Amino acid sequence: MNRRQNELLRLLLTERYKVFYSQELAKLLGCSERTIRNDLTLIASELVETADIIRKPGAGIRIEVTEKERLRLIEGLFQVKTGGEEELTMNIAYDLLMSKKPITLKKLTEHYFISRQEVKNEIDRINEWLSYFGLSIKSKQKIGFVLQGSELTKRNALAHLPQLYSLHAEEDPSITRLFPSFEVKAVKNALAKLPEIYADSALERLLVHVLIMTKRTKLGYSIQVTEVEKEAVIKREEYQHAKEVLHELEPVFNLRYPDDEKRYFAWHLLSSKRIMPHKEDQYKTAHIIKMLTFKMTELTSVNFRDDDMLHQGLSTHLQSVIHRIAYGLTVMNPLLKEIKKMYPYLVGMVILALEDLREEYDIVVPEEEAAYIVLHFQAALERRQRVSYEKKKAIVVCHMGIGMARLLQARLEQVESDLEIVGSISYSNLAAYLENEKVDLIISTVEIEFNHIPSVVVSPLLDDKDKERVRKLIRIGKSNGTLAPGESALEHFVDEASVFVKVELDHRYEVIEMLANQLHAQGFVKKEYAHTTLLRERISSTAIGSGVAIPHGNPTGILTSGIAVALLKHPLNWDGEWVSIVFLLAVAGEKEGLMKQLFKELSDISEIPALVQHLTDKEINSGSDFIKRLQLNAVFPE
Repeated sequence: MNRRQNELLRLLLTERYKVFYSQELAKLLGCSERTIRNDLTLIASELVETADIIRKPGAGIRIEVTEKERLRLIEGLFQVKTGGEEELTMNIAYDLLMSKKPITLKKLTEHYFISRQEVKNEIDRINEWLSYFGLSIKSKQKIGFVLQGSELTKRNALAHLPQLYSLHAEEDPSITRLFPSFEVKAVKNALAKLPEIYADSALERLLVHVLIMTKRTKLGYSIQVTEVEKEAVIKREEYQHAKEVLHELEPVFNLRYPDDEKRYFAWHLLSSKRIMPHKEDQYKTAHIIKMLTFKMTELTSVNFRDDDMLHQGLSTHLQSVIHRIAYGLTVMNPLLKEIKKMYPYLVGMVILALEDLREEYDIVVPEEEAAYIVLHFQAALERRQRVSYEKKKAIVVCHMGIGMARLLQARLEQVESDLEIVGSISYSNLAAYLENEKVDLIISTVEIEFNHIPSVVVSPLLDDKDKERVRKLIRIGKSNGTLAPGESALEHFVDEASVFVKVELDHRYEVIEMLANQLHAQGFVKKEYAHTTLLRERISSTAIGSGVAIPHGNPTGILTSGIAVALLKHPLNWDGEWVSIVFLLAVAGEKEGLMKQLFKELSDISEIPALVQHLTDKEINSGSDFIKRLQLNAVFPE
């Protein structure tokens, strides 16, 4: 029963000594008397074995039921969860995606016990969401709502229905609750017999896809697979796995799965996260990873090429990505906005690096997939950061015997807590020692010639001047480019001549072109930097929230690091977000610490609207006025 019918039954059960009339019930429930009569007929059929609905002309309407049964029915009604707005949206979307016929406005209002305007609002919300999958709802007069799109896109949308829930929903929005429990259990049992090469998270998604596939097949809708796609999948072990699972389910559902459905399910197995990578795809994946990490190293000046952990993570992840893209299986990333906001520059660099993938393999990686790849590179950066905080290993070279060497070692360990003395050695044995051992610093009592390792000469007794030289050497070894306290990274890169105030342009591309041309005129970038920045913007918006955008192009077009700024007179629509301040970034070849500080400042601005107001104040009339606002203590208080 729907919500209106549940409410009607609740009224009859709780007002047990009251006699209702159709006109009164229709007014209470906001529907016609005819609808009330139809609902009463349905309720009577549902309760035929436990209660009687008494309807007599002139005598009204009431329910006859034992007290025990009345209490049981009331308890059951209160356990029925009508759900919130997100659940309503999800249910209506499910009905539209699964229905074989158009659904009328009247049917939705009566089934969900909501007004016509509420239905229209829900349809608008669902239509906006469906557009991501290439689907649309058309309203046809006297026919109803018709869903237009391919079978594959409809299944993709069905699998992502929980996305209509907010990220903070209190309950599990899994689509599995829309299917009978025995079907869910049967599919789980069949999937449990798959070889133990698929991750648990993959099995959860496979459960959803099999349930949807089964329902659509029962309704007479089948996937159409081309001959090329057939040949690509039938030789894979996943195709055999797919046939085995579906063969077990056929007697359960009294259904024969067409061969194309078996191939479709094999696509999902190929696209699923595995504990062990596909042997057949290892060579191609390894080449893609090498190409991607080399490009990211070139774009960011950070060595990603030698990070084994990064390579291992990408190896497992990218195989699934490549198959999802090949077979048109959409993935939605609920963390996309957060990732773009937290790691905006890294997102941009990954998107630029993935362009090489498009050119060499004709693989277009969607923004949602790119954001997941960003997380692998961000993890690599954080591992590098942890390594930079480790103690610096130093070897002591002393020419005055073991006693003096140990005294010098003890004094050095008191100088700096971040210094680890790994031992002391004579100069004659240093070369042989360094062939087998790695150190960060050399502290010596004699002049040495090892230019590839930072070193310092000190007195065996280590006086105050020696201690300061050692501390300075450690700081150099640890330096990652961080500015001194009180300095702003933005101020470091922004030139007065590159700041435009009270800008009035109609489109974000015009703003980008203006700023890039200015950087070119000042000698910061090559002429083509404007082109690569516009290309990057077309792929994915660079707005990061709170009225801030940070467009950027391919770093290979940067001659000297610089940032151009546009303060907009009126907020500009930046691909769905209103932007008031634009920082066009042309930053490359800088040390990690400086880059980290720069993006921390940009993140601070995007998270605190008051800072945007501070930087776009009407009293700012020139570039020098803006530079003054970038004082670290004023804009980024501790």
